Amino acid sequence: MYRRLAAADAMVLCSKRLSGKGEGVPTVALEALALGVPCILSNAASPTPAVTDTQSYWSFEAGNAVELAQLLTRAVQVPAATLELRMRGPRATKLLDWSQIAAGVERVYEKATESGPQRARGPNA
Repeated sequence: MYRRLAAADAMVLCSKRLSGKGEGVPTVALEALALGVPCILSNAASPTPAVTDTQSYWSFEAGNAVELAQLLTRAVQVPAATLELRMRGPRATKLLDWSQIAAGVERVYEKATESGPQRARGPNA
């Protein structure tokens, strides 16, 4: 599956938010970004807060076919723009690697145990 996704000219996710329901962070968008596939996402399928570089993908208002068509046209007619997305996507998702996340969590725990509050000691301590 990743080989096919990586070969795509672009990945479009047209999610539309249902009343009271959210998409969450769409895994398929994160995978496409990490593979360097230009992503065109509805604002209901935003990868934020996981991806903070909002210039690493293009966004359109969910349900707005005109905006989506404009972005698709741009993707076809302006290769330099999609090349920029191809370069930014992997950088934007680099910190989402589990080994990086685990190392960050370990640093937080180490810092917390170095300067954190002293543990309560029992009467015989």
